[in-house]
Amino acid sequence: MRWIRQLLRPVFQQTSEYLIKEKVLEKFRSVGNTLLVALDGTGYFSSESIHCEQCSVAHHKDGRTDKQDCEQRAARRWLAQVAPRYGELDITLLGDALYATHPLIQEVLDAEMGYLFTAKENSHRYLYEEIASLEKLGEVHVLQRKRWTGRKASDLELPMGKRSTASKSDDSINVNWVELIISDEDSKRTFHTAFIGSHLVSE
Repeated sequence: MRWIRQLLRPVFQQTSEYLIKEKVLEKFRSVGNTLLVALDGTGYFSSESIHCEQCSVAHHKDGRTDKQDCEQRAARRWLAQVAPRYGELDITLLGDALYATHPLIQEVLDAEMGYLFTAKENSHRYLYEEIASLEKLGEVHVLQRKRWTGRKASDLELPMGKRSTASKSDDSINVNWVELIISDEDSKRTFHTAFIGSHLVSE
């Protein structure tokens, strides 16, 4: 599949260079006045023989098993091969919890990019232990707002941690953490997500 990348990458690069030259991308700046670039995997690149322990696996009805390319490895390849060309654009990478790991975050920071990754309690236990400790110290601040959806009112709750560590090691990375909770009029939770990122969190 390398030949596909070799064909597509110049097209992507030429298109990007044109959009940069014409200042089209400037209209899309968002968090911290950065350009947001979403990282995500695809099922297109798969193999029945090449894989690693972190690869996704698809079981077919005919008994075949495909191992999809590891999303973290793909992200690392992108950071090594593509990111250097666009470092001056001031990019923030977006991704799900698969990317919210110490090694990948360090590579993002080394590439001088920002990040905003989903952080789940069941897969980031040490982070949430730290947040629980911060809560006891009064270091987690909560912003609450009411929102009218046109049919009913919703409560928005945003707990924010100033800085927490992402891993339990001597070289752990400091991250900013924010959680979004939406509840209905009966205080029933209707939506919940949480993120860690390089951007400072404020009201």
